[in-house]
This record gives sequence, C-alpha cells and structure tokens, in this order.
Amino acid sequence: MRAVSYLSALTALVTTTAVAQALQGTWQGSIPHPTEHFDRPYVFEITKDASNHWAAGVSIDKDWGAIWKADSVTVSGRNIKFIVSSIGSSYAGQLSNDGNSMRGVWLLNGQLVPLTMQRPTPPTLWRETPHKTTFVTVQKNVELEVLDWGGSGRPMVMLPGAGLTAHLFSQLAAKLTLHYHVYGITPPGFGASSVPPVPKPVSRVVAPNTYELKPLRADPYGADRIGDDVIEVLNTLHIDRAVLVGHSIAGEYLTSVASRYPQRVAGLIYLDALAEFAFSDGQRYDALFTNSHPMRVRLQPGKTLHLTPNDALLLGMHEYRHFPSVPALAIFALPHHIPGLSGRALIDFNASEQRAVDRMERIKPLLPTVRIVDLPNADHMVWESNEADVLREMNAFLAKLPQ
Repeated sequence: MRAVSYLSALTALVTTTAVAQALQGTWQGSIPHPTEHFDRPYVFEITKDASNHWAAGVSIDKDWGAIWKADSVTVSGRNIKFIVSSIGSSYAGQLSNDGNSMRGVWLLNGQLVPLTMQRPTPPTLWRETPHKTTFVTVQKNVELEVLDWGGSGRPMVMLPGAGLTAHLFSQLAAKLTLHYHVYGITPPGFGASSVPPVPKPVSRVVAPNTYELKPLRADPYGADRIGDDVIEVLNTLHIDRAVLVGHSIAGEYLTSVASRYPQRVAGLIYLDALAEFAFSDGQRYDALFTNSHPMRVRLQPGKTLHLTPNDALLLGMHEYRHFPSVPALAIFALPHHIPGLSGRALIDFNASEQRAVDRMERIKPLLPTVRIVDLPNADHMVWESNEADVLREMNAFLAKLPQ
C-alpha cells in the first residue's frame, strides 16, 4: 500500500510540475475588436519564480511596449486565473491536454468574452519590426521611451493616441524606413515611459456624486507640455526639422509644436487626428475641455475623485484657433466603421458622425494649406484598415515637401 501511495504522490508531483512548465512562457490570441473591423490581439507572459510565485503580464493591441501586470495569479491543476485591475480585466482559462493552448474567458468592458490563447511557434510568433529603444529625459524625473526603426532620409517622428505607445506603429514604420528615418515617442503616463503624478484637480460639486473639473495647472499631460517634451526628444536626437505624425489625440501635440516651434517642423501628418482638440473653429463639437467648457464626471456613491493619466490628457486639451503655417496632411476616417450597433446606440453614433462630417466641411475653407483626405468607413486606426491609401497619401505629401 505504501508503495502505491508513494507512486500516486510521485505521479501527482510529476503531473503538477509538467503543468507548471507548460503554463509558463508566451501565449497569444485574439478577439474581435469591439468597435473596429479587425481582431484585437492579446499576448500573455506567464512566469513562475524560484519561490513558486506566479506572475502574469498582458499586452494588448500589438502594443508590446505596454505590459500590464496581474495583481494576483491563481493556478490549480490545469486552471489559471489572474486579475489585471489596472485595465479592469481578468482571465480564467484551462490548459489543454497537449499543453499548446488555453481556452478561457476574458473580462472586457464588463462582459465575459471567449479568448483562446495559443502557444506560438517561431513562424507564428507575433513580432515587432526591428528597432532600437532609448529613453530621453524631457523634464525632471520624466523619461520618455523613444523607438528608432532606422531608415535613411528625412526624419519622421510618430506619436500615438491616448493610452497607447509608439509600438503601435511598428508595422507602418517598417514600410516607411525605405525612404525615411522613422522614430516613435511613447507619451508620458503610458508604456515604458515615466508616469508623472496627476495634480489634484480644481473641482466643484454640481449635482449629487457629480463633479465639474477645470483644466489642471502645471499639467504634465497637457498638450503644450507634451509638445515641449517632443522638442526635447528632437534636441537629444539632434533632429533639426522633422515630419511629425500623430494619431487621435496626438493631433494636438502636432499643432502645439508647429504653432510654437514652426522652424522645427518640416510637415505634419494627422492620422484621424485633426479633431477639435487639434484645431477649433470656435464651435464646440465634441469633448474640448477648457475653462469655458469644463469637464464633468460622475462617481459611484462612496467613491473619491481620482484622476488617471487619461483623465489628465483630456483636461490638458488646448483650444487652438489658428492653424500653424506648416505643410500638413490630414487623413480622416469619416464616417467611422463600427459594426454591431443597433437601436439608440446606432442613432446616437450616426448623429455624432454627421456632426463630425459637418465640422470637417466647415473647417476645410479655414485650412487652405492642408491636404484633407477623407476615407469613409475606415477605422480610427486608419493605417491598419486602409494601409495602401494611407501610404499612398503620405508618400505623395512627403514627396512635395521642400528638401
């Protein structure tokens, strides 16, 4: 009997060890993007240290520079669960018998979504395009991650939208290095860049559990502050004049830099980024937060007001009424393609898109030096949904810039 018990215990130990080894390493999978018509890729990095402590990291949207760490990881047999509170998500999955896949569910926007992760092989492993990474000090205790994809020719610096990192442009950058030297900057607060503390907001209660916020003073996430950070990176890299490329809210960084330092800019490329925060015709359309248009937030009863870097970005918007006299290309995705909407959500979305289209028609006469291209039914990440169109327009625009 003792021999049988010993053999059972040994078998269980070997099985547990094998499962632990199979769980560790890189896993990748994808789910349909909730608002765009491409899949959202996920990468899990699961490790176990010498003290038998499990850890997990999550990368989302091909954004390998931003790895969100799990707060807790629980492993029981072939089952693994972990919580990533920083992005409000969690995963619960089960390892397959062959150890090559995990079938589970991912908490996304409050809903459980099926997510099967695969153990990648060398040919299937998602890879970024080759680049060098450096860190540039732009202000006291603040370093920004700077990617250098190489290439020869005119320097080009790419800036991602809110919550994203420069790694987002990896595939696009690889196609641009044939003719340009391409860099990317991860803004403060995200990815591997520093996360400056968010100043305490000036607020007042306007209704039960509802606060009205004013723009932050000395905001490390303000448009002009990040514009100055971009200039510091250009100085460090010894770039005299650059083509700046911005996506989404990064459009305001382009306008900020070109408005105040036009001699440092050869051209501007707005990738679905010339919204109201990048140029305002004085008519409020969307979410421009200024002293005259304060931001309002609602909190659950008992919750205290706490601002994230994303909140600070919104409060740091600047109303640019005068477009800089710099050559510019603006690629719009209007109306955007968002599948799966119905009922009231579809009505509200269509109304919002129509307001954006109307705004674009209003600002065209105000921007005679800007090449405006509209790609209807494209995604917000327009270089992914309409890569050929974007590359064609970028190359045509850049070819006409003075050397």
